[in-house]
Amino acid sequence: MASLEIHYGLYRIVFRYAGQKFCRSLKTDKERTANAALARVDDNLRRLELGQLVLPTGADVAAFVLSDGRLDHRPVLKSNRLSTLAGLLDEFLAKLTPGSLEATTEHCLRIHVRHFCPMDRMNRSTNAFVFGARNAPGFILTRRLFNFASNDFVNYHR
Repeated sequence: MASLEIHYGLYRIVFRYAGQKFCRSLKTDKERTANAALARVDDNLRRLELGQLVLPTGADVAAFVLSDGRLDHRPVLKSNRLSTLAGLLDEFLAKLTPGSLEATTEHCLRIHVRHFCPMDRMNRSTNAFVFGARNAPGFILTRRLFNFASNDFVNYHR
């Protein structure tokens, strides 16, 4: 049997299946919509118990029950975004139109890219879209330590 809870002003449904508790937000603040979803979930749980509805192996139980047995996992959108700074810069350089920049500008650009990429290779979790003021001190410290440990860069801060 399922029940409804109000969590931060939105309804969520709570139910148990095979001894495990499942919670899922209904993403609504309307009681009528939440009660309709509650009735469907109760019916789907009853159908699962009776064997009229079969749970696929490895399925997300909450998604399966809330979708009336249509979805066996949460939908996931594939992202076109590159997850690392090195990936973003490599993609940029690969799509750079030949002759669109002066030769000296392109040369300077590639030097700056080489200065950034070794930091990303040292720390694979660097995210090109999260990199900002919050983690800049850590980047600067890592960069300085890398400069002292390697001859790849010229240290301009001496």
